[in-house]
Amino acid sequence: MWQGQLEALSDCYHLIAFDMRGHDRSDSPDDPAQYSHELTIGDMSSVLDACSVRRAVIGGLSVGRVHVAGVPPRPSGANHRAGAV
Repeated sequence: MWQGQLEALSDCYHLIAFDMRGHDRSDSPDDPAQYSHELTIGDMSSVLDACSVRRAVIGGLSVGRVHVAGVPPRPSGANHRAGAV
């Protein structure tokens, strides 16, 4: 879904494509409670932490834009912008 944007931006930016639980290569838990808004935001933050991201511009489409809005600012007061597409 994001391949065109990834290709266009990859020469200038470090990009991370996140698959929400149950989508593409991510785990697919059987328990519907494992797909909550809060857990998804936590997963997104964990990916940024694991990649040592200090500043981020985050985009999301459809329900992803709702999750993007909930991602907290990066630690140490670094600039953080959430963009909902």
